[in-house]
Amino acid sequence: MNALKRKLRNFIKQIVQILGINKFLFFIKNRFASEKLSKTAEQARAELEQFSSCPQGTSIAENTLDTIEYDLQIVIPAYNVEKYIAECIDSILAQKTKYSYKVIVINDGSTDRTKEILEQYVNHSKLQIIHQENKGFSGARNKGLDNINAKYVAFVDSDDKLAPNAIESLLDVAFHQDADIVEGGFYRLDDKLYLGYKHKKVKQVNAAIDLKGYPCGKVFKSALFKNIHFPENFWFEDSIGAFLIHPQAIKAFVIPDIVYIYRTNLASISYTAPFKKKSIDTYWVTELLLEERQKLNIIVSNDIFENFLRQVVLNYKRTQKMPIEIQKNIFICTKELLNKYFNKWSSKPFKHLIEAFQAADFGKYKLFCDLFIF
Repeated sequence: MNALKRKLRNFIKQIVQILGINKFLFFIKNRFASEKLSKTAEQARAELEQFSSCPQGTSIAENTLDTIEYDLQIVIPAYNVEKYIAECIDSILAQKTKYSYKVIVINDGSTDRTKEILEQYVNHSKLQIIHQENKGFSGARNKGLDNINAKYVAFVDSDDKLAPNAIESLLDVAFHQDADIVEGGFYRLDDKLYLGYKHKKVKQVNAAIDLKGYPCGKVFKSALFKNIHFPENFWFEDSIGAFLIHPQAIKAFVIPDIVYIYRTNLASISYTAPFKKKSIDTYWVTELLLEERQKLNIIVSNDIFENFLRQVVLNYKRTQKMPIEIQKNIFICTKELLNKYFNKWSSKPFKHLIEAFQAADFGKYKLFCDLFIF
């Protein structure tokens, strides 16, 4: 049933894009959508802090890049996944490939049988198991990045799987092209297996705008993570991809192979976040990464600017279930970020969104975000 709903939603999106219905609706409704706000950014931010405070964390790190011993280092954070962890690990150990790889599984303070299951793999030559107190998803991934001794790094979530031939397909292109990032397609798995997305051919792309935001289903040149890790205590920590990792990639490729099997988990943050106060972390992490992008001397480009604007829309959609005053506060704070980091930039596709911020018009901002299709 979930697969059928997604197919129907994707079909409707395609029709809307072809007919330009959203642009038409925006033109009609734009005249009546205005709602200008006068609250200061300081007041808005203070109210957001009171609602759900900004976590303390950073994406800037000093990971050790050791002597290269492997072609690929695979990092698996594991927390209370007794139902799936063996299937996940087995999908990796079953890979037929000429490339050498090391798998680091971080048991992040699991309280179920995850640790017991992992002990069954303790003597496997390709596997390293680390047990630690619970530090959250980012803290577990970061433990796997502390010491990197492979040319490339990949991430696999513990309830997901690698598709057959994934390592071979990704690394063939990575090594042949000396690529910084290579991305493949994925299947979704809920009641059955079905296509998530698939690239048409091997193709060099613009990493800043053409790659998916999440880290799974890719290999990254390990040097990209020398000074970067996942910000701990934040939800939506994967945002480091679009803000910090992808913009630094010089050569990025996509391949037509399916490399990843993503399991739909209705208990995950992706599905439950809209109803929880901590969903405003999507704004907090945006604020953090813009600041740290400057510290890392990542040069602003039009691609980065438009990625920021896409993130603004995504932030809106993630917080739609929040009280309207919280949504308005996020708008006001985002306006401040736009003025601070992108004051002189423009974008034709996001013209109306930029104008809404310039006019402090929450109504037109809300209308644009409601009608925007990714």
